[in-house]
Amino acid sequence: MLPLSLEKNLEAIYARHAQTLEEYAREALCRPGCAFCCTDVGAVDASTLEAARIRHRLLSMPGKEQKHVARALAENRKTLMQKGIARCAFLNAENLCHIYDIRPFSCRGLYSERECKGNGAAMRRGARDLAGQTFRQIQALDSPGYSGHIAHLLLLLDDADFRKTYLSGAFHPERIHVFGKAHGLVINRVVSPSAPVTP
Repeated sequence: MLPLSLEKNLEAIYARHAQTLEEYAREALCRPGCAFCCTDVGAVDASTLEAARIRHRLLSMPGKEQKHVARALAENRKTLMQKGIARCAFLNAENLCHIYDIRPFSCRGLYSERECKGNGAAMRRGARDLAGQTFRQIQALDSPGYSGHIAHLLLLLDDADFRKTYLSGAFHPERIHVFGKAHGLVINRVVSPSAPVTP
């Protein structure tokens, strides 16, 4: 389990972003089930901190649902290694999210002021800049961790030795160098060494 203080700080970062984003996203056309950003973008990225929360939720799902998501994650990894676009493994048949309340920031930071299908999303530049600043805060909070596609991070967290090291707060990037390089993971404390983090 993650320390409660980390989860509270993460939720605080999410809340500040959502409050600030309101001024940009008043014209957003996003609605339940549209899911373009979950199916046609192929970059459901997260931090290790976010992935650890999601893994905990995944392990508490009913067996049938858990197996379905696990198969979808494996398919995601296969698609990504072939440079394809991977539909998010946490979408159900109605394009609704199994983990919406704890979805990673890469999902929270997106919106569009036009219909995405056939056009792509349309976000204001200020909102994009805000998203970048916010994710750097999350990376700074998750200092011993990494960032990358959720499917790869969940696979990494399935490794008991890595999980023990990460949850202890220890930092040994040399131990996952080969995996990280092969799967495009980023070392958080390298890219966001001094981003401001406040509770």
